[in-house]
Amino acid sequence: MVKLLPKLTTAELRAECLSMELGDSEEALKSQRKPELVALLRHYIESCGCDPKTYDFGSVPTPPPSATDSLSGTNRLGVSQPPPFDMSAPRRGHRWSSWNDEFQTFLSLCGELPPEQKKALLLHCAGPTVQRWHKTLSIETKDDEDCYSSLLRAMTEAFSP
Repeated sequence: MVKLLPKLTTAELRAECLSMELGDSEEALKSQRKPELVALLRHYIESCGCDPKTYDFGSVPTPPPSATDSLSGTNRLGVSQPPPFDMSAPRRGHRWSSWNDEFQTFLSLCGELPPEQKKALLLHCAGPTVQRWHKTLSIETKDDEDCYSSLLRAMTEAFSP
């Protein structure tokens, strides 16, 4: 069945706006009326080089789930990533232990991730200071470790007394 822009219901328009990331949030889109949503989608479809009069919303394939989908699930849960780790503040060992616990909880909400993505997420959450520090390291990976485990071990050894 062909689903053209003028035939979509207001709920379908809101869902399309959310899937195309055209609104800040579902709440922000709820305040918009159907003509405003149609205009928003029409402008976006035209900017992509498509004709909004013939664009079939029913033919848009649903992307397969990916690792980034599990990360976006943390936002749906109302969970935010831990704040960046401050390497220079006092009581670094105690703070590292607490920060790592918080990060492990956040990581568990992200679902199954490959070690490379866990490492990238750890560095991203730890912040720019830790990222710069990491670039100065030469971390030796042990036989039973992956890249994430070896980085976590190196950080724990460096930040704990």
